[in-house]
Amino acid sequence: MGIEFLALIGLFLFILGMFCLRYFIGEKFFGGRKCINKGSYPLSSRRVDSYILDTIGICFVIMYTVVIFQLAESNQLALWGTWNWVLEVLVIPFLGLIMFITSYFLRKIFSFYNEQGLFISTPFNHIRNIPWGKIKEIRLKKNAYFEVLGCQNQVLIRFFLSQKNAPFLDYAESQGVSVRGSKAYKMLYNSNVRLNDTLQEWKHVIAHSSYAKNDILAYGVFQNFIVLLFMDTKINENNIIAINSDGSTRWTISEIIPDSKSVSYVAMSVESPETISVLSVLNQQYQGVISTINVYTCQIISQIDRNEI
Repeated sequence: MGIEFLALIGLFLFILGMFCLRYFIGEKFFGGRKCINKGSYPLSSRRVDSYILDTIGICFVIMYTVVIFQLAESNQLALWGTWNWVLEVLVIPFLGLIMFITSYFLRKIFSFYNEQGLFISTPFNHIRNIPWGKIKEIRLKKNAYFEVLGCQNQVLIRFFLSQKNAPFLDYAESQGVSVRGSKAYKMLYNSNVRLNDTLQEWKHVIAHSSYAKNDILAYGVFQNFIVLLFMDTKINENNIIAINSDGSTRWTISEIIPDSKSVSYVAMSVESPETISVLSVLNQQYQGVISTINVYTCQIISQIDRNEI
């Protein structure tokens, strides 16, 4: 038991030492730290994660090759007889090459962005800088999985949208990059971000309304009333409510959008001083409809399927 424990410790130290060595060499000669400054924001993965997966792949190749060679030199492979040389000269190098190629494709891509554009890096490769002007568009492929396309329609990088990298889509649009299929996901990730700093003034109004015990997921403040998106077990349908300054209900979403009593809304964003967009979902993949409405006239301005945006 003691020998097995020491072997595990030795294996851990070997991988840790290999990681430190590869990370030091990679950052020393390929890191391009001048590009990674305080004004940069991460997009996909982390730089350390890239080296971790790369190191594990390399360590696996090394340990696998050593074990096979040891077996080839021992009596455990005696059945091979005169074919041992085939195993040592052809099979083992071939398997080692396969494992090395596998570890290469398992490496994570590290990327970040700033006002200069998008930066892409993999271990032991110099950082590539793609200026915003050379990015054609960012498009949704499936379920929060996005692709960044270059001017020649080549895929520069793929990433999954998350709470941390959601601002990338807005930042790219501000730099003139076309973003397709993102509005629903941006609404989802930004719904819990306060849309206005004046909620403090409305706390007493909400406290005296019929919805005081409900959690607020998003809100927008308008003249003499506030629009709230509730999301909890008490209100899971018809959960967008406008409340007047006296605490009375101005309107509910079901009064504006027909048949919305059986629909749950998961996101809301303020589009203008008079309009909001709301996202209703039909299933867990957020296959739903984004509706833009005028909060004063209670009219539907537009409705569009999430996949068409």
